[in-house]
Amino acid sequence: MKNLIKSILLGALITIIALTMLNAQSRTFVTPHLLDDFASITVAGYNGAATVAQAGVDPSVYKGMVITSTDLYDWANLQYAMYLEQQTGKPINLWGTFKGINKMIDLGKYNKKLVIRGNCAEVQATGAGTFSVFGRPQPTNVSDANVMIASKFDIENLTIKCSSLNQVGFEPGPTYGSRYEAVDVSGAGTGILLRFNLMATVNRCMWNDCKRGIILDILPGTSSTSTQNNGTTVSNCRGYLSANFVCDVGYGNYGSGGVTNESCIVEGYKCKVGWLVDGMGNTTTKRNYINNPHWETVQGTLPAGQGEAMIKVWMPDGVITISNCKNDYASVLLDVKSQGGWPLIELSNVSWWKAPADGKWINYDPASTGGASFKLINVRKTQAQIMSGFAGKAVTQKCDLDNGAHKVCIQ
Repeated sequence: MKNLIKSILLGALITIIALTMLNAQSRTFVTPHLLDDFASITVAGYNGAATVAQAGVDPSVYKGMVITSTDLYDWANLQYAMYLEQQTGKPINLWGTFKGINKMIDLGKYNKKLVIRGNCAEVQATGAGTFSVFGRPQPTNVSDANVMIASKFDIENLTIKCSSLNQVGFEPGPTYGSRYEAVDVSGAGTGILLRFNLMATVNRCMWNDCKRGIILDILPGTSSTSTQNNGTTVSNCRGYLSANFVCDVGYGNYGSGGVTNESCIVEGYKCKVGWLVDGMGNTTTKRNYINNPHWETVQGTLPAGQGEAMIKVWMPDGVITISNCKNDYASVLLDVKSQGGWPLIELSNVSWWKAPADGKWINYDPASTGGASFKLINVRKTQAQIMSGFAGKAVTQKCDLDNGAHKVCIQ
């Protein structure tokens, strides 16, 4: 019996040793800070803006792509991790702080699947160059974009610090059904820029001191009808602006329908427009939703019609639903411009709103053709206060919204 037990224990020990050796053999250290093992590709920051040569690494270890001795070491490791991911399909794990990023980390133009676990790693750009810190090459045309959009990315827990307003923090290019979670960007011209990201989820992301925060946009040189972000949700995100920093747009939606912005924040110093919905004349943009926005910025008291508002809506047609609003500093709540059609603006559950000194808190500036109608539900103001709060085109209080525009239905 004792011999049997000894044999079993010995066999188990041999198995453990064999597995350990197999595991060790599958772990390839490309550099001291880049590991390709059987489960994932792991990259640790050097925590210094050193070149490959200064880090004491031979560029020839980066097999399959060209890395030079003068490339920044952290950039080289991050870029090579993206290359290895495309060869193996393994997820990428990031650790620590990456410094000296002076050109784009290319996620792979035709990369179909990409998983990055940021583990709260911090990637720091340097210089005043114009580039996206994480990005992909632009598609050459619509056909090329339709190939790129087969990509699906899952990226989380990553901090990007830009060094110039010329830079974009995160620009993943065309994807379908991607998830971006807790991707935080500071000091950028645009924090997160999604172009042709259908059905994407952007959740718990933050942007600090960016001229534009989280933007859903069309691809350059293409029409809004072919490059939309339909069905995308931006939720539980926050923008903060430090003293004297002026942001142009907090959350932008250009040429897309079916977009939901849920429980997002703009606070701190000044933001000219918190939420912008611009249909870009696209007649297929029929519906968009903004719910529970938190607006706490030193907006100032510019009168309506001066280009600043919590929410701007420029749509050719359809319905936009805005609900659960309040402010802490005097500002215009809503600026509406028709793009030739007759959109309906449904505004509900405004628990409190402090208007600028002239009392005008809704600006209505229709196009030469078309206009808009307004349905206001549970707005905590008297009917007289609501009607006198409109600036721009005169409106009539009436609930038959089916025929014509320039009407306000108060319920």
